[in-house]
Amino acid sequence: MGKKAYLLLGLLGLIWGSSFLFIKLGVNEMPPAFVAGGRLAAGVLFLFMALRMQGRGLPRRALWGPLFIAAFLNNCIPWILIPWGEQHISSALASILNATQPLFTVLIAHLATYDDRLTWHKLAGIILGFIGVVVLIGADLRDIASAGAQGDLAVLVACVSYAAGAVYTRQNLRGHDHTALAAGQLAFGLLLAIPLMMLSLGGLHAVPSATALLAVAALGILGSGVAYIIYYWLIERVSASQVSLVTYLLPITAVFWGAALLNESLGVNTFAGLILIFVGIFLVN
Repeated sequence: MGKKAYLLLGLLGLIWGSSFLFIKLGVNEMPPAFVAGGRLAAGVLFLFMALRMQGRGLPRRALWGPLFIAAFLNNCIPWILIPWGEQHISSALASILNATQPLFTVLIAHLATYDDRLTWHKLAGIILGFIGVVVLIGADLRDIASAGAQGDLAVLVACVSYAAGAVYTRQNLRGHDHTALAAGQLAFGLLLAIPLMMLSLGGLHAVPSATALLAVAALGILGSGVAYIIYYWLIERVSASQVSLVTYLLPITAVFWGAALLNESLGVNTFAGLILIFVGIFLVN
């Protein structure tokens, strides 16, 4: 990757790393579907305004099908599951579990006969990374029905969906305007989220505070709008596995904000699991 790609990858890591803090602030006062829907709505508004200012339009209709699938994999599933998981686990733990995305990406890319081949050192990295996950959430695994274990599982399923979305996006949505693709994808994601928001109206017991609403708005404008323009620029120029390297940066940012603003504490097993996951990702890449 060139210097510009590394710089944008770092910026993407800072933006998405802070998302776990914003998710926690939002989900403390509103259901996960509302966090996802609000994030999508703010992102769509930001990107539509960006397109209008640049005199450009939405992607052509031939891309609507792939964008719908990309929205389902990249936005609908993970953006609901991660807030749901953060109802039961810390934002720091969610961000560390999210770091397993490159491991799933390599597996899915290999199975999809993509440009990543599963070599022995990649397989060793995947195994080591998953051992790190076990070390990280080992206590929760003693009671698989516990809220903590279900929160862990929700974030891991979100990572699988993210990984499948990265592979699918690179295969099917390259060579087009980045801002238009991001706007189209978020628009379809919002359409998917609206029915789920209606079903979860019963979980909205009061009007959310300004803090929660601003957190969701920041998720949309930064974590969805700005971040997805950067994401599509990167996915156009580097491999899906290289883009997924951004997950190295997410836990660092998220752990800092979680400790500084949410008083979240980390145990020895957390750092041990994080190191094993990072070493696994290093071997994979």
